[in-house]
Amino acid sequence: MSEVCTALGIPEHLWKLERPNIEIGEDDSLYRRVAKHFFFPGDVSGKISAVAFPLKNDSYNLASLCEVPGDVLFSIKLDVPHFEDHGIIEIQISSIRTSEFEYSGGQETFTCRFDIVHRPEDCMYPHTEIHVMVNDINQNPPNSRQAKDALRMILRKSHEIILHPLPGIESSQSEEPKTSLDDAGQE
Repeated sequence: MSEVCTALGIPEHLWKLERPNIEIGEDDSLYRRVAKHFFFPGDVSGKISAVAFPLKNDSYNLASLCEVPGDVLFSIKLDVPHFEDHGIIEIQISSIRTSEFEYSGGQETFTCRFDIVHRPEDCMYPHTEIHVMVNDINQNPPNSRQAKDALRMILRKSHEIILHPLPGIESSQSEEPKTSLDDAGQE
């Protein structure tokens, strides 16, 4: 495994090695890389497009397992380059784990909520997924358009941009976060 992770340029602190899956606490947060086209030029709302959230085992990095937010920019696939041109958002787990809503479909009522699950990859120990639970059954993505729209809006309202990929747009932090990509392979 270490040869593959090294070949990918993934820093050792991100490797799974023999570390176990962990339970995710309410006071942690998630980092997610976001492609430039989901950001709005000139928009000062500090939010990205709701369609940036596919709701199909949505992939994040658990912040407490990262050294810097930029750890989320590494690619763990040999044929996919690192995501140096992407932005980074942060979502507080407590703000989405407590979000729940109901909707009707025919004669049934459905309850939707998010489940946050640590799913480490060999070269990306912080890898975490947000699953959509409908009546406590994992349904990624949910079948209902109403559920998809509502869940995307929860994620849109809950995130904070911490690295903006578009020139001339400030992030919500006073200075840009350092990324590990700058130091990759310089051990």
